[in-house]
Amino acid sequence: MVINIAYYFLLLGLSEFTSESKLTWMDAQLFCSKRNSFLIRGQSQYVRGKYWTGEYERLSRWMHIIGCYSLNYLEDNTDIRRRLPLPAPSLGLCQESCLPVNVFAFSIQNNMCLCLGKIPEKNGLSPKKCDGKCREIKQHDIDSFPNDCGSTKHTNIFNVYATSPIRMKNENGNYITSKLCVFLWTTDSPDKYEFIPMNCDNVLHGGICQEKKDKNEFVKLKEYGTWRDSLDRCKRDMDSYLYGNISTIIEAEKMINRSTFQGKTSLWHWIGVARQIYLSSDTGISIDTKSVIQCKKCHGSRCYFTSDCDNQNEQLLAVCSSDQIVNQNPPKMVGVFTNPCCIETRRKGMKAENDSASTNHSSQYTNGPRNIHSLKAIITSKLSFWNDTPNCQDNLSDVSSVVTVVNLFKNRSY
Repeated sequence: MVINIAYYFLLLGLSEFTSESKLTWMDAQLFCSKRNSFLIRGQSQYVRGKYWTGEYERLSRWMHIIGCYSLNYLEDNTDIRRRLPLPAPSLGLCQESCLPVNVFAFSIQNNMCLCLGKIPEKNGLSPKKCDGKCREIKQHDIDSFPNDCGSTKHTNIFNVYATSPIRMKNENGNYITSKLCVFLWTTDSPDKYEFIPMNCDNVLHGGICQEKKDKNEFVKLKEYGTWRDSLDRCKRDMDSYLYGNISTIIEAEKMINRSTFQGKTSLWHWIGVARQIYLSSDTGISIDTKSVIQCKKCHGSRCYFTSDCDNQNEQLLAVCSSDQIVNQNPPKMVGVFTNPCCIETRRKGMKAENDSASTNHSSQYTNGPRNIHSLKAIITSKLSFWNDTPNCQDNLSDVSSVVTVVNLFKNRSY
């Protein structure tokens, strides 16, 4: 019989279980995921030693700036696939929430996230309508590009972004945390177009803004500036955003060739493609190792971030949460409460089991199971049925034993 330990924890009113051995954070995340659970969010109720939690800092995928749109337009034109509130305003979290359902366009208004089946085809509203910020930007911050989060005055006005399929010449550049913004580089001999990640605070020859009337056209800024400077100038001077509706070299070439400004070659201009570092929590879904920047570990009640998330020299217990299993269909437990033979057997054994539990078995729980395997052995023993009743041998639970385990186990800690 295969035992799903997470269901036993729910049965006992507990929400955590641990790994038998110590693991790296990445291996701990995989350990929980394989058991249909996730690393705990926050501190453990039971573990007093060192352990991993599910909180971590990660690098988002590349984001295209699309524009500012009303909810009515999005409902009529973009095939909204999913609506969900976020724990906090975060473009990274919104993007992350939409990717598992194979949606690559998303919109945000404060902490409300919409996953869009299509990118808007028409120009949206003035950027002045989308005046909200996902987080406060401090001087020299490099981890919130872009940062527009819909309107502060109207809950039905959203910023729209797309997850970028953009490819860099050096794919390792996708994971350099100091290079969160993209500029378009062209040379004149031969014609060459390349997307290059760059530190957002570098000063380049302006940027390329969307044309106000047509989001597929653009205007070149003349002033030098950082990525944020260029975005602000596009908003102030052009009433638009940095041009973000571009993801391939072919599109870049077509864009440059149809332009009317002078000096089409030797361009180094910011475009509306960037990414951010943001705080996330493990959900049990596979995580790209290279995108993880820091992960949180705890020692008792003291918790802090470390960058040693995949370091074999930094191994701790995995503490998994089974809370999400409540919303799933539990396995079929044949005859748990319906088999007359089992019911009669329980009745005969219940009084003896309860009378002897505190004296005969309490020592098992005083020292307590410290990992998933020892706990499994004790629970399996406590929840097993009498072997002289063949029709009951495959059942998973016994009421009297559950009462005994709950009473004894809930009062102990690791």
